[in-house]
Amino acid sequence: MTTAAGQPLPAGAWVLRALAVKDVFFEPPEHRTPTPDAFKPNSADIKEGERRGLPVGVSVFDRARTTPEQAVAIRCWFAQKGGRDPPEYRVLEIAADQVRDIARAYNPDADVISDPITDEGARDLPGADGHAAIRGLYQPDRKQRQSPDYKAMLDRLAGQAQHPPDACSL
Repeated sequence: MTTAAGQPLPAGAWVLRALAVKDVFFEPPEHRTPTPDAFKPNSADIKEGERRGLPVGVSVFDRARTTPEQAVAIRCWFAQKGGRDPPEYRVLEIAADQVRDIARAYNPDADVISDPITDEGARDLPGADGHAAIRGLYQPDRKQRQSPDYKAMLDRLAGQAQHPPDACSL
């Protein structure tokens, strides 16, 4: 079943987060446990929200529509489009319901919504229709980003994320 763009993913859904293997996301990089930064909106998330006139969302993929391999292939496509060599990626998964429970304690408007890729060339890639976004994690105020509550929320999200059994570093 397809979730319409902008609509919350259904209860019971799982999402994938494909991250470059860097010490900011995995400390040290060979560790499999993510750091809290793994769920902070990055500059690409912020730019995409501004470009589309939408709230900033952390890029994830609906597990029912996108495999770990497809998520990585899409990330690689965007890296190459930007003129960069694709880095090594690691895929994490977390239940959308867990994301909602954790994030809504910090921001009652937080949600995990369907956000299919619309970029020319990328929208036809296998799994692109499964793109989703975690909304409500972006905190533009630096003081708020440094608050214990915000840091605790990111830490809880990272603590719940796990590696899918059918994925490895890709």
